[in-house]
Amino acid sequence: VAALFHSVDKFIMDGFKDLFDRLRAEKRIAPGVDSETLANILAVIGDGFYSRRVIDPNFDPRSVLPTIVALLTQLIQPTDVADAPDATEPEEADA
Repeated sequence: VAALFHSVDKFIMDGFKDLFDRLRAEKRIAPGVDSETLANILAVIGDGFYSRRVIDPNFDPRSVLPTIVALLTQLIQPTDVADAPDATEPEEADA
């Protein structure tokens, strides 16, 4: 069971890391925090939601979700997809 849990966890963490790497390459998120750290932050938040529900069955994650989303937004600083440069085209140097 532990091996299965760890393999699924690794798959999910690798997926988040790859997603953040791609978003960063597409300039859709800020480069401030590395992708592995961002993936770990998401895991910790998810684990915290799960743990809080176990500790307090009356906990409603919707009560804190807007604040969590606001914090994550500040952390990754997403850009509007329409404003993001096409990652397949080289950027022009400022003159």
